[in-house]
Amino acid sequence: HVEPTFGIMSLRFCRGVYRLIILRASYSNGCVPLTPAVSVDDERVQDYLGYMTGIQFDRLYVKQKEELSLPKYRLLTEEQLKRVNEEAMKKAKNLLKMTPVLPEREEKGQVKDRDPRIDRFDDSKWLFTDISMGREDKNRYIVVREPNGVLREATWEERGRVCQIYFPKEGRKIWLPTLLTP
Repeated sequence: HVEPTFGIMSLRFCRGVYRLIILRASYSNGCVPLTPAVSVDDERVQDYLGYMTGIQFDRLYVKQKEELSLPKYRLLTEEQLKRVNEEAMKKAKNLLKMTPVLPEREEKGQVKDRDPRIDRFDDSKWLFTDISMGREDKNRYIVVREPNGVLREATWEERGRVCQIYFPKEGRKIWLPTLLTP
């Protein structure tokens, strides 16, 4: 059975969006505060999102490139086949479960110290980084001494660049000025 499509959206997708809108309206009546985490983590929302996307086993279980082996055949009764299909459906739903919503991270840059004696000592920022091994980048202690003498925590952008210099991650690149390029 093929559902009619309207441009890009299918009828199933439109029905799922409609149900999500109704669910959102039920949240906004004041009973439950509506936050992104509440709305996506809600079991009903998960069900509607699963209904909208559907389960396509051929896309979900893509064959991995590995050495060929002989196929395994099993003779099953109707009841055993039903149980195997239910297990496959549970596994597929678990694979398609939407990821949790994280709260927006707080901006760093809290001022730690002001020292007017070193105001205009240098024209550039000084960056101090804890490069000890075994720490996560988000928990690494990184501070910046501004030219005006202010010592503050590094912003998320500065932290990302510094951590990429000391602990490079594959696939990420930092922009180098043309003066420093070979």
